Amino acid sequence: MYEKQRDGKYVVSMPLKPELPETILGNSKMIASKRLDQLWACLQRSTMKAHYSDFLNEYESLHHMKEDSKSETGYYFPHHGILQLDNKTTKLCVIFNASAKTTSGNP
Repeated sequence: MYEKQRDGKYVVSMPLKPELPETILGNSKMIASKRLDQLWACLQRSTMKAHYSDFLNEYESLHHMKEDSKSETGYYFPHHGILQLDNKTTKLCVIFNASAKTTSGNP
């Protein structure tokens, strides 16, 4: 399920059902890209845009995500944020939708 690397980081594998091979997942990039475009359109009219940009930059610097290359396969998580102004430490909570359907109809 997970392993600890030499640098102290943990790598967690996706919790797939054993009877479903990874190839059955289908294409998730198209759906995640469409939702990201919708999210950015909404953020253009919101004060949350700066918080979301900071979150994405931090995630990339921590190597939790990386820029997509056209030839790379993988599973893409749609996500959205919830702004919690009353929270003293974390103003933005990003929610990842790991159960989003793919082109095969499987989450």
